[in-house]
Amino acid sequence: MDSLLWVAIGGAVGAIVRYYFYKFLPKPMSFPLATFTVNMIASFLLGLILGMFEYQRGLPGQLKLAIATGFCGALSTFSTFVADDYFLLQDGKSLMALFYTVVSVILGIYMVKAGDLTALYIFGRK
Repeated sequence: MDSLLWVAIGGAVGAIVRYYFYKFLPKPMSFPLATFTVNMIASFLLGLILGMFEYQRGLPGQLKLAIATGFCGALSTFSTFVADDYFLLQDGKSLMALFYTVVSVILGIYMVKAGDLTALYIFGRK
């Protein structure tokens, strides 16, 4: 039960942060900026938290559950990403859909790597 509570707390905070990104970020005509932004932030944070657990001993497992599973899981979502792509395609913006997909996936990988490198820099190797 304790684990579920940490995931729920992290998920609730992640969902609220996601809502505010959608509410307050500008909405450019062709690019899903809010989804892209939360996905990149979540990718970086996931790399950071996973790196922290790789490079630092003694961190509480509840922290990993709350941030990696709960917060990052609620902040970003694959379903919104593909729905944004679908609507771009439906609107005849196939080049923007391709750009969005490629940039999201490639930059997302680099954001995880950047988070991991940040954790390595802060905590060093075990």
